[in-house]
Formats: sequence, structure tokens, C-alpha cells
Amino acid sequence: MTYRTTLRNCALAVATGVAAGGASLAYAQSNYTEWAPVISSTPIVQRINQPREECWTESVRTTETRRLSGITLGAFDTSTNVVVPVTRDVSRCRTVDAYTEVVQGFEVRYRYQGREYVTQTARDPGDRIAVDVTVSPGAR
Repeated sequence: MTYRTTLRNCALAVATGVAAGGASLAYAQSNYTEWAPVISSTPIVQRINQPREECWTESVRTTETRRLSGITLGAFDTSTNVVVPVTRDVSRCRTVDAYTEVVQGFEVRYRYQGREYVTQTARDPGDRIAVDVTVSPGAR
């Protein structure tokens, strides 16, 4: 029974030491922001098709056959057919591709501590960009 109690106390001491060691590592980390010069900022452009309908009215000339009535006597009919020119307005439509270019963001090249990095941002950062830096102790 004493052996089990001692074993349990040792395990509890080890667990407490590991937890305390882990907590000290968490407090040793440091986060801060620095500014890095921008080398280039290139817009990321997407071409979007937004088709639209174009409509117009045309005057179309055709001919129609019209019947001029005459006298009907039994089986005898004096009506005549006449070909007449007719002008009508006709509505015509077609779908036309309409492309627009939309800036989706920016590909930004910047230099931080002698090294070049590339990232994408929603806006053009200008001549410098904020860089979040996290420092933690190395494990050697």
C-alpha cells in the first residue's frame, strides 16, 4: 500500500513539473509588429464576363397580297389580288459579352531582415507593410 501511494505522489510531482515547465515556455514567447519595405505591389486582376442584351428597332419592307373585293354573281367573282409593299417596325435583340476587370487583391513582395517574402493583401500596402513577429526560445 505504501508503494502505491509513493508511486502516485511521484507521478503527481512529475505532472506538476511538466505543467510548470510548459507554462514557463508560454510566458517566454513574445509577439510584436515591425515594418518592412515593399519591393513591389502587383494587382491581382480577375476578368469577369457580365453579358448584356442590346436591342434595337429595324424597319423591314415586305410585300403582302391583298384581295380587293369585287362583284360576286353566282360562281362568277370579279375580286382581284393585289401585291402591296408594307413597312413594319421589328424589334431585334442580341446578347453581347461585356468584360470588366476587378482587382481581387495585391501580390506584395517585401524584404525583412535581408530576405525577400511574398504575400497577398486585400489593399495596396504602399511603401511599407506590417510584419507580425513571434519570438520563442529555440529547442537545442
